[in-house]
Amino acid sequence: MKWLVRAFINNPGGAYDPAPVHEFDDQTEGFIPLVGDHVRWDETLPTYIVTARFFDYSSSRCALMIEETTASWPID
Repeated sequence: MKWLVRAFINNPGGAYDPAPVHEFDDQTEGFIPLVGDHVRWDETLPTYIVTARFFDYSSSRCALMIEETTASWPID
């Protein structure tokens, strides 16, 4: 099954809450990050941690809730 994955970050008081983070948009048949996984688009952007996953099986979509964190290891 191919999943459309989109990440969201908490944005209280903003126009969109939660706000989508389009850098992490993906369409995959493979791995979807687990809760507790660290994700980062590239070395210039901050590191995020996945706090929740929501699946919509009828339309093959997955939403990830992420929050900014500091990397706990050096990423090459």
